[in-house]
Amino acid sequence: MILSRRKTLAILGGGFIAAASGATFAVTRAPDTAIAPWANAGQYSDPRKKALSYAILAPNPHNRQPWIVDLGNPDEITLYVDTDRLLPHTDPFSRRLS
Repeated sequence: MILSRRKTLAILGGGFIAAASGATFAVTRAPDTAIAPWANAGQYSDPRKKALSYAILAPNPHNRQPWIVDLGNPDEITLYVDTDRLLPHTDPFSRRLS
């Protein structure tokens, strides 16, 4: 069986891509620290902490969660804006404080 130049290059290129992606997969490690919040979400008996454990996983611009939580008073959650996490260049009017 004789392969055309195009088929030969396609086979070699596909093999190279498969080998490169396999090697990359083999050297990467599991991001245990990064996925820990998802594993721990909802594992609290305090309903405030339980709700907040899910809230920190909610997507928002740049995943910055620009707020500070105060649980000092029982049965109460107080949220404050963390001005160090604002995005003045991409959100100058702070519309994305969710």
